[in-house]
Amino acid sequence: MLSLEQTTESAFVRTLTATILSITLTFVTAAVQAESAAPQAQLQACIDVKQDSARLACYDALFRTPEAPKVVASKPPELGDDQVRRAKPIAERNEPETLNATVIKVSRRARNELAFELDNEQLWAQVTPRYLSIKAKDRVIIKKGRLGGYILTTERGGSTRVKRLR
Repeated sequence: MLSLEQTTESAFVRTLTATILSITLTFVTAAVQAESAAPQAQLQACIDVKQDSARLACYDALFRTPEAPKVVASKPPELGDDQVRRAKPIAERNEPETLNATVIKVSRRARNELAFELDNEQLWAQVTPRYLSIKAKDRVIIKKGRLGGYILTTERGGSTRVKRLR
C-alpha cells in the first residue's frame, strides 16, 4: 500500500506534468496562429484588389514556388541515348536514325553475348547470344528496329539485336 506521503507526492507530480503540458500547448498554439495570421492578411490584401491583372500578380507573388534550374545538354544526342539516359520523354528526343562506326574491340560477356566497343566510345552488347562473324576494325551500322530496340549490321551482312551499355 502507498503511504499518504507517497500518494500526495504522486498527485503533485501529475498536477505539475499537466500544468507544464498545458503551458507548452498554449505557446505552440500561439506560435501557429501568429504564423498563419501573416498569410491571411496578405491573402485578404489580394482579395481586395479590384483590377484583374493586379490581383493575379498579387496571388502569383503570394503562392508561386521557385522554378527549378534548367538543365542544358552538353553534347548532341546519339543513337541509343534512350537506353543509357532516361532524362527526356520519348517525344522530346532528337537522336539520329542510324549510326556508322568502326569496331575497336569485341569481347564476350557473362552469358556469352558479344560486346562491341566502337570508335565513338560507345559500348553495345547483343540482347541474346548468337553467332556473328565480326572482329576489330570491321565497319558496322546500328539502326532502330521496327518494334523498338536496335539492330547491328556488319559490312558482310550479318546482323544481331543489340542494346547500348555506354
